[in-house]
Amino acid sequence: MIYYYIYYLCTPKSNIIKTFMMKTILISLFVLIASTASALESKTINVNGSTRKYLQYVPKGIGKNAPLLISCHGMNQDANYQSGMLKIESVADTAMFITVFPEGEGKSWDISGNKDINFILGIIDKMHEDYKIDRGRVYLSGFSMGGMFTYHAM
Repeated sequence: MIYYYIYYLCTPKSNIIKTFMMKTILISLFVLIASTASALESKTINVNGSTRKYLQYVPKGIGKNAPLLISCHGMNQDANYQSGMLKIESVADTAMFITVFPEGEGKSWDISGNKDINFILGIIDKMHEDYKIDRGRVYLSGFSMGGMFTYHAM
């Protein structure tokens, strides 16, 4: 059917009809793509009396026991920067895993105490509560200071 419309648009007919049909096809394709795409969501969680922020990406159709990737930003960066740099959504859609980008307080991570470790543990609990993630397949990664925090968390 789409082939017919494309063929029709390529034959010499009225330009008004061609323009209308091309716009209709493009709008339909855009709506189809937009309706199947998941979005990065901004969330908050209360940990030890503090409200903490994070971004989450959950592929459509995710089932129980999905893996969880937590990716931490570097110093003086934020969760939006980390998600934009990583661009993991298409991989997460294919491999069916959830991704969380936590926001460090003051654009930094606590690499000497447990404040941010408790934040990460709270996120893991929340993801298990909401999506029944597989607690045996939780992966923590980070860039720069986020990588130092990952090492600290081990």
